[in-house]
Amino acid sequence: MKFIGFINKHDDYFFAKDLQKYYLADNEENTQRNEVIEYLKKGVLCGAIMSIAEDTDNERMGSVSAYTDGEWYWPEYFVNYLKKYKNFKIDNDFVIHVLKNKDKEVELTEEEVSELENIFFKIAWN
Repeated sequence: MKFIGFINKHDDYFFAKDLQKYYLADNEENTQRNEVIEYLKKGVLCGAIMSIAEDTDNERMGSVSAYTDGEWYWPEYFVNYLKKYKNFKIDNDFVIHVLKNKDKEVELTEEEVSELENIFFKIAWN
């Protein structure tokens, strides 16, 4: 499994990164940002957590719940960081994955979601 968008300010997972590591130079912009945002919205909830992530200016960015497409995991708040910051970094491997799969629907059975949730929490909390 692969992880993207987890920020250690909101999540205490070993794969979460420092917020400052997510920014490109001020004048840089992710050209596929909108496609990535639309793809992330198709994700399936696989790790509900009752907590809200707030930005540095105390703006609510979304929950810290995890979503997946069956291969990648991301937090709900990642979408709002991408919407708010045009220079928010997106892993190139994930961009390639999105461009390859953007026209496909994410289809997971309840059993698959349950298994993915178990995998997520086993990895995240160990």
